[in-house]
Amino acid sequence: MKSKLWQALALLVALVLLASPAAIAEPRQQPPPPLPQVHESPRADPGGRGAQVDPMAKLDGELRALAAKGGDEPVLVYILAAPGVDLSRVAEVTETRPYLDGELVVANVKPAMLNKLASHPDVVAAEAFHAIEAPIALTPREDLERPNRETIREARENAADLKAAGPEGATPRELPGVASPTASQGEVSTQDWNSSDLIGASDAWAKGYTGEGVNIAVLDSGVDFGHPDLEGKQAVYEDGPYAGWPIALDPRSMREYYYNGRNAWNNYYEWEWEWEGDPADGEAYYNDWSWYAGVYYVLRCTDGTAASFEFEPDPIFDPGFLATYTVDPAIVALSKSGEIRWSVHPDVQFVDYFWGDWVPFILLDTATAGAYDTVIVDLNFDLWFDEYDDVANKADPVLSQDLGSYVYTDTVVMTGTQYVPGWFGWLPPTWYGPPEVVTSTTTLTAGSWIMALDHNAGPDATDGADGTADVSGGMVYYIADGEHPIPGMDYLYAGDPPA
Repeated sequence: MKSKLWQALALLVALVLLASPAAIAEPRQQPPPPLPQVHESPRADPGGRGAQVDPMAKLDGELRALAAKGGDEPVLVYILAAPGVDLSRVAEVTETRPYLDGELVVANVKPAMLNKLASHPDVVAAEAFHAIEAPIALTPREDLERPNRETIREARENAADLKAAGPEGATPRELPGVASPTASQGEVSTQDWNSSDLIGASDAWAKGYTGEGVNIAVLDSGVDFGHPDLEGKQAVYEDGPYAGWPIALDPRSMREYYYNGRNAWNNYYEWEWEWEGDPADGEAYYNDWSWYAGVYYVLRCTDGTAASFEFEPDPIFDPGFLATYTVDPAIVALSKSGEIRWSVHPDVQFVDYFWGDWVPFILLDTATAGAYDTVIVDLNFDLWFDEYDDVANKADPVLSQDLGSYVYTDTVVMTGTQYVPGWFGWLPPTWYGPPEVVTSTTTLTAGSWIMALDHNAGPDATDGADGTADVSGGMVYYIADGEHPIPGMDYLYAGDPPA
């Protein structure tokens, strides 16, 4: 209101100054008629002449209701304000931190003071804060038949049959907005399943819209940025303490970590065994508690020497078996402190559906001793961390691995190449069972699956990779620095969240 009134006064002064010389030069002329007087109402329709912004619109619905009711019982409020704001006269400020181009103020405010808070010129918006409740115990559905290795294998065989049948073998189905194909229309076209037409994207593209510069937030169970079509497409923070890290949030893992301290090791250790009749014939199911990985174990290394640690990859079906994982000397040399940390990857899919074992990863401090910045996961499952494993850091946070390619014709491969024999007819893209390594240059028959190289590969070996990732390790969206909380935790959990 002040700014608009000032502009109106300035305009009036300018008109007077322009009119005065004319009045002096020709005093006999009649003075111009007075300007029409504008009567501004205290409230006007948005966009109308003399419109004012209702300060109470800065408050969310709950705070507006509290302000109307009044009272002296303070409520916890999140306030977005201009930098350097002073709210001491209207609120008891408990915390202030930078947020976007302003400040996020956490304060206790009496309902009777909410009107004054809303009228403060440096306050942009305010909302009542409610702590996220502790998670309830999850109860498995009794009527849910969970997949096992046999049903997964059958599903893959069925998918292979459908692929082999091609579009002609597909069963037509009705989709919203798409006419069902009929016999007169000929064979089924893959275009009938084009979802871009269903949502109108084709029309938008035709008008020149590309989506460039637009961030899309997926409010669902997650996005796998290891998918070849999504890798490198993640949005990142442009500034602030998390500058350069991907913009991502896992509220379920955050809540489990905040209230219960759960992380990936809880996925590993807390599993369920279900059976009917003989317990020995049961099935094991792992809990998917968290995608936060607690990296507690430290591997003290000597530069120029390989380091190793032991890990139990399958504590249910192969308890007591310890696999030895080795860190190549070239990787050891990357550590500035000589202390490499290691932990278990949180993805239960590796053990449930894919490889049959939990997969470990290592954490390195490649720039400053003690400041860990790089993750390497054994995604090619060769028990060896070397240059053939994918690396994730702030600049390239996505983990994925091109394990190789399917050999459609007899192919010559070099010494050291890993492969899965062709009698695993339901491959690719995943497999069970140990791979084999060729001892000398040989010809693999069609139907073989050539995997990534391991540390035994010679300098002239080839892995037959096709350039497309076959397995995803997910996206690392933050590595704790001991100072800042996990991105988003300071906003969702008031007070002092763990760093």
